Amino acid sequence: MKLLTRPAKEHVAIEEMLALPALKLRRRWVLVLALVLVLIVGTVAVVGVRSSAAVSYDTVLVARRDLEQLVTATGTVNPQNTVLVGTQESGTVSEIDADYNSHVRKTEVIARLDPATLQAVLDQANAALAQARAQARAAAATASGARSGVGSADATQRAAQATAEAARATARASVAAMKSARSNVSKAESAVALALQTVARDRQLIAPGYIAQSQLDTDRSNLVAQQTGLQAAEAAFAQERAQARASESQAIASSAQVVTQTYTAASAGSTAEAQAENGAAAQSAVAAAEANVKTAQSNLSKTVITSPIDGTVVARDVSVGTTVAAGLQ
Repeated sequence: MKLLTRPAKEHVAIEEMLALPALKLRRRWVLVLALVLVLIVGTVAVVGVRSSAAVSYDTVLVARRDLEQLVTATGTVNPQNTVLVGTQESGTVSEIDADYNSHVRKTEVIARLDPATLQAVLDQANAALAQARAQARAAAATASGARSGVGSADATQRAAQATAEAARATARASVAAMKSARSNVSKAESAVALALQTVARDRQLIAPGYIAQSQLDTDRSNLVAQQTGLQAAEAAFAQERAQARASESQAIASSAQVVTQTYTAASAGSTAEAQAENGAAAQSAVAAAEANVKTAQSNLSKTVITSPIDGTVVARDVSVGTTVAAGLQ
């Protein structure tokens, strides 16, 4: 039994020694096959990815965009900037166009006031402006007429001065003619005196027969002629004296007319200046009325309350029908 037993164990040991290399060899082949399988799967996967990427392409335009990042948190949201919107005019709220949590844009209408009172003020300002413009036009027309009157008065004054100068020249000529007529009278008187002396002498000489009767008759005729000439000279003198007096009176009247026209021209000038000042005052009144109209229009436009910024309404303190005071609500 011992002999049988010992060889059996040795036989088993030998078989185990012979089976060990075969087991290791199978393990190596299994590992090699696994590596090959992994390589094949990886190659197929890479080829599949490349083939799929090569098949479809997405083409988009390059553009600048905002990158949004959402943050979820719990807390109270406070506005970064709060603007209190009030009214620049007092009145009654007639319309509200934005309520709590309303999103509004800059210059968007959010409320209106009743414009009736301010519209009446604007209408009064427009009426006052129309009246001021009418008064300004009337003042301008009057000033223009006054300036025309000044020109007419100046022309009349110049004409009166020319007439006065002509009258004075006529008066001087009449005085000269009167002096000439007086000289003629003196000459005629001397001639008559000489003729009287000649006739008286002839009467004394005719009795003794020193001269002929014809000489006496001739001297008498000469006396009559000289007397007639004296009468004519006296008549001419009287006429020239009357003419001189008339010319002098005309010169005096013309001088008085010059004074009158000078006063009239001065008065017209003063009137024109006054009318020009009235026109300037009327224009100033027009400017003031226009300023009142602009003020009334501005006040009326303030009945429309608009948003000063883009934002969200967080509070509303008034309702339709509420009476508000300027700058407070």
